[in-house]
Parts: sequence; C-alpha cells; structure tokens
Amino acid sequence: MTTKEASPDPISPVSAIGIVDLGDGVFTLRSAAGGSDRPLTPELAGQLAQAIDRVARYDAIKVLLLEGSGHGFLNGGRRECNAAIKQRLLPALAAFPYPVIAAVRGDVSGPGVLAAAICDFIVCSREARLCYTQPEAGLVPSVTEDSLLAERFGRLNATDFLYHATSATGAELHARGWTCAVVEAAQVEPHARRVAASLAAKSQDSLRLLKQHLARRVCELAEALSEVEPAFPDADAAPSGAVHTPPAMAAGCLELETPAGGVLLVRIRDGDAAALTDDLRGLIEKAGADGSPYRVLVLASEHPDFLPRASPDAVRALAAALRGSALPLVALLAPGASGKAWLIGQFCDSAVYAAQGTYCAADLMRDPAWAGLAAPAFAARLGGRAARETVLA
Repeated sequence: MTTKEASPDPISPVSAIGIVDLGDGVFTLRSAAGGSDRPLTPELAGQLAQAIDRVARYDAIKVLLLEGSGHGFLNGGRRECNAAIKQRLLPALAAFPYPVIAAVRGDVSGPGVLAAAICDFIVCSREARLCYTQPEAGLVPSVTEDSLLAERFGRLNATDFLYHATSATGAELHARGWTCAVVEAAQVEPHARRVAASLAAKSQDSLRLLKQHLARRVCELAEALSEVEPAFPDADAAPSGAVHTPPAMAAGCLELETPAGGVLLVRIRDGDAAALTDDLRGLIEKAGADGSPYRVLVLASEHPDFLPRASPDAVRALAAALRGSALPLVALLAPGASGKAWLIGQFCDSAVYAAQGTYCAADLMRDPAWAGLAAPAFAARLGGRAARETVLA
C-alpha cells in the first residue's frame, strides 16, 4: 500500500487522517480519533469532509473505505452530531460519486451512526456496540435523523434501535434482522477490503450508476440534516411531583402529573370524545412550546377503548392532534385494552404493553370504516407481515 501524494487541491497537513491507496481504485480514509474518550471534534469533521472531497477528485477512484480507530468510529452526542452537520461531513459522504464502505470495528455512537448509515455498505464487528439516542449527551433523534435511519435500516429496525433497545452490539443487531455484514473484530478490515476489491472489478461508469441507485433517497435526507439544540439543556430545572394545571384542563377530561423530570403523564378520563381531543390538542401545543420544561408526553387512559365513545372520525381527529406534537409521545396500553385502544397507540411514537396483556384488532376488521383506518396504521408501524397477522388473526 502506498499513500496517495498528488491531489488537485491539497488540504492542510492532517495528522489525524490517513489517505491510503490500496490499488485498483480502492482508497481508504482512516481516522485516528473516535474512541469514547476522543469524540468527533469540529476540526476532525472538517478535515474528514475535505479529505472525502479530495479523494472524490482522484482519477483512479472506484471505491472509498471509511475506517475508524480500533477503539471507536466517530463517536459523540448532540454536540458532535451538530459538528458533523455544520462541517458538511455527512452530505459529503452521501454525495461521494462512488460506493463508500464503512468498516466499523470499535464502538460507534452519535455522528458515527449517521456516517455509517449514509455509507452504501457497512461491515461491523460482532463486539462493537452501537448507540444513537443518548439523552444524557443531549442527543434525541430529530425528524430528519429518524427518517434517515428508517430509510437505511427499515422503519421497524430504526424504531427499535432509536427508541427501545437504544444500545446493541453488532451481533445483537444481526440477530434482530439487520442485513449489514457482521464479522469478528479482526475480520472487519479484511472483509471490507474484499467487498471493495469485488466492487472495484467493475467499471467506473457502472459504479457511478450503482452509487446513484443506492444513494438516491439518502442524499436528499443527508442534505436536509440540520443542527439541533441539545435535548434537556436544563434537565436539572425540569419539574417533578404534582403539576399545577389550568383549572379548565384539570377539571376536564385530562388528569396531569409529572412522575419524573421533563415527563408529563396525561391520563384520559371519561368524557366527550370531541372535547377530549380539543383538550389534548391544546395541551400538546402548550407542552411543546418554547420554554416548556417538558420533553416527553406519556398518554394513559381509564377507558378500555382509550378514547371514550370512540368512532373512526373521532380517532382520525385524535391522530391528527397527536401528529401535531413537537414532543415524543408514549402510549401506555393496559392489559385489557381493546383493538381501538391498540390502534390509537399506533399514532404515538412508542407504546408500552403489559407483559401479560393480550391485544387483538380482529374486531376492527369487521367494520369497513374501522378497517380502512386500522390496516394502513398497523402496516406503517408494525410492517406488512406483522400487520397482516394483526388484522387477519
């Protein structure tokens, strides 16, 4: 292997990044930083973006390998993600004109997860631990980040990774159905280079077309990424205990409490569905307003249908109110929840089920009005196969 010397636009000397020509059109970028004790810095993000642009101009380029250190891969929290976005590292990866392979040997978090997701191929070690959502580091997925990971790994896998099992090893992700290559740590770089060599056997024209096909949607999402204020910037000031609510709200269909800092628990009591939906819409707007101490809304209900006297039109109105929330929504589904309650839970960002609960939506499919609402909702949240089992069982 020889280090590429000539370049159209030399960058300043960069000790943390090595550019190596592996031959046959395969180049590798290796970052010496990235372990848990050395997060991605704005300087490193900028240097990587420059290096990617530099390699893209090499006449011989066919495949780019992106490697971290043996201890980590571009790690960090919200601040480091913002650095990668501000320095345009992520759009540079997405716009690279030839296939890019991420070789993930060590642990990866935050911006490293985004960078790996934007790459066209991923080779990950079984032992590497991957993590994105880190409230303690101010990192909660934005809408665009959520969409990017869903596009790359599938909606169900992304939801599980971002909001449920938020930390997992490569082996665990492989067992859950992730399709990226997962190998022993010592085999990450050799395997990635074999993949690169196989691709490099193709012509540059073929590889450019392949890249356009692989990255057609990812490029749009990478360009749409924007800096986000850290979550929980004043977590210590978040309220706990009882909440003093507006009199009309406290005496109406909703009962409010804060079981933990930044968490607002909303219990739905019996009442008129339309009035309840209006109350919820107003509450959601206030809780998500600038300066609000709340960071997540948890919805529970005393009613087996979740929404009293629920009708398809009432549930549609409630779903529209829930979709307007600027905060994440979590539904608590009681063991005896009906199919209607289960359906309403699908319009929240996440749902918590009772371990001994039994949930069935078959009754919804007997009514065309409910079936037209339930089928697409379950398909969007559970995936096609699970949705068919849910609505047809």
